[in-house]
Amino acid sequence: MSKDCFYDVFLNDKKLATVGPSTLKQLHISFGITEGEPLIKASGISDKEPGLLYIEWLNEQVTFGGSLRVSPSEDSVISAPKLTKKLKRGIENNDEDLFCDFCKGSEEEVGALLTLGDSPHICHKCVKLCVDELEIMSK
Repeated sequence: MSKDCFYDVFLNDKKLATVGPSTLKQLHISFGITEGEPLIKASGISDKEPGLLYIEWLNEQVTFGGSLRVSPSEDSVISAPKLTKKLKRGIENNDEDLFCDFCKGSEEEVGALLTLGDSPHICHKCVKLCVDELEIMSK
């Protein structure tokens, strides 16, 4: 059995969060660019209860020129998550679960679904994608 390991996430030597444990089903600590702005994200997926639980500690815009560092933590107390949500993947669906018929995202994951009659169901992102494609096709 592996030992739980926790990680400190620093920006310019300022600790932003302690995340973990390493024994989560998935643990992601990343730096990326969103809409031209740098972003630090730390999240994980736990499978300790029925289904999966998504946990997010960091999802913050930062400035360019900073120094990002991740190192094993000497603490075993993680930062409070900013977001947690149950994922329906891995749980048996029931008749009340609604999914986008296009991207297959659950209503819990993608938000409210547009429904005309009993089916199809479509999320706002797929509606936008369809509208964008129709605009391209009409040119």
